[in-house]
Amino acid sequence: MCKYGYLQGILIWVNTDDLVNIAVMARRLEEEIAMKGPRRICAFIVYMNPNNESKSEVERRLRSFALNAGLSHVAVTYVPSPGDARTSGLYRINPSPEVRNTVIV
Repeated sequence: MCKYGYLQGILIWVNTDDLVNIAVMARRLEEEIAMKGPRRICAFIVYMNPNNESKSEVERRLRSFALNAGLSHVAVTYVPSPGDARTSGLYRINPSPEVRNTVIV
């Protein structure tokens, strides 16, 4: 996110929320990016892997999610776990399962 400087940006850290709910937000962000242009706004969905699934399972799940949601501008990625110090810990994202997602604008 820091790479984009003063561009508008959204980070959605998905912990225990259902990806169906996240798809609604992701599609709305796709519309916003289409209206404003990718040089003015960027969006990232960061899946926190709350069930500690394997890398291949997470990648399969997120690939399917992105295809089903019709994403082309919204980036989708993941971190190893909600409590990973090098990723979600850097942003001080609450790893508690009660916190379904965290949005940073």
